[in-house]
Amino acid sequence: MPLVLELSVVNVHTCEPVPDAVVDIWHCDALGVYSHYTSAGVGGTGGMQGSTDATTFLRGVQLTDAQGKVTFDSLYPGFYQGRVTHIHVKVQVASLPVCAC
Repeated sequence: MPLVLELSVVNVHTCEPVPDAVVDIWHCDALGVYSHYTSAGVGGTGGMQGSTDATTFLRGVQLTDAQGKVTFDSLYPGFYQGRVTHIHVKVQVASLPVCAC
């Protein structure tokens, strides 16, 4: 199922948008498999066995715009035993405390 993920990055002290922040997202597929992962049995009990190191599916990186926003077009993430459905988000900004909202 298609998913549009819109995120805003703001300075936690001023609530002002943070332009040019690097936003990284990744999540597993319907079988609980992550791309770019070296362990066998990725995703718990489901999915493929062996390395997915050479693949980059369901991962993305973007810079925030002048309003501190990014939009990712992806797919609704799957899940694996022991974890609920989730998307990983990492934000990198030069020396500013930020949050992804």
